[in-house]
Amino acid sequence: MRNWTRENGVNGGYCKWMGVTCREGSLSVSLFHINAGFVATDYKDLKGTLPPAAAFSGLDDLRSIIITLQQGITGTLPADWSQMTQLQEVQLCLTSLTASISSSWGSMSKLKELYLCGNKLSGRIPDSLGAQTSLKELSLGINALSGTIPDLSR
Repeated sequence: MRNWTRENGVNGGYCKWMGVTCREGSLSVSLFHINAGFVATDYKDLKGTLPPAAAFSGLDDLRSIIITLQQGITGTLPADWSQMTQLQEVQLCLTSLTASISSSWGSMSKLKELYLCGNKLSGRIPDSLGAQTSLKELSLGINALSGTIPDLSR
């Protein structure tokens, strides 16, 4: 994904790939969606870890990352994803992610929806998520998290 730039997208045709959506009227990737629940998908049974934020460099219009129903996705939730400040939605449900949620995720000022349900996450829910004013939906169920659930009713 490191070479996923607007210029390479024209030649690589990323906007035509299943699971990749580009902003209307442009060749800029805005959604990356890998869900084994798709009827006709080639994305079943993926294995590996989530890439660092640097892997998404050049995708300045990326607003959503959705990777669900992928039990072969292991490792930790990358703390450096908080550097992708343009993200508005992150769904990483029903994978095998472990460890804790970094407090740095509370610094994602445009994040509206965060779904981390059905993983193997543990530790305390970061207070920084509760301080995140743009966050409207949060799903952390079916994990081993502790602490106070943030009040998002503001």
